[in-house]
Amino acid sequence: MRKQETTFYSDIGVDNLLAIYGQTKFNLMDYVLNFFGKGAVGYDYSLADLQKFGLANIILLDNEWDWRKYRPQRASLVRRIKVDHDYEFELNRFEIEH
Repeated sequence: MRKQETTFYSDIGVDNLLAIYGQTKFNLMDYVLNFFGKGAVGYDYSLADLQKFGLANIILLDNEWDWRKYRPQRASLVRRIKVDHDYEFELNRFEIEH
């Protein structure tokens, strides 16, 4: 499965760290809160940070990247993750050797 995922991300020119980067930014308290059904259950990124991962040419139908405005009751469930300044794009980051 990891091999197929790595191939997919490589084929579309996206760093496969995208899928798990946000998980690395949750801390122990986040996991404790989550265990008790509180706090964020997911994460998202800004458009600028998505571009760092290789996601480009995103076209917004409403020219706005602010879903929280339309779903305020869900806003606290999703944490906006900021990509670190020292992040470096890499294709096939988790490539499995044969």
